[in-house]
Amino acid sequence: FLEVESSGLRNEIRLFFQTSDQRQQREVFPYSLADGHWHKVSLAFSATQVVLHIDCN
Repeated sequence: FLEVESSGLRNEIRLFFQTSDQRQQREVFPYSLADGHWHKVSLAFSATQVVLHIDCN
């Protein structure tokens, strides 16, 4: 599973996901999407890291 949450109060994006060995993981990124604008969000997963791109950055 994959769940993405955006918190304007905490200025963060939270990811919840399950790994291939069935462990549940949580990653938190310090970023606010609550600015009244549309954003492009992409996620990349590898065996050792999660990469979050906002607006192609």
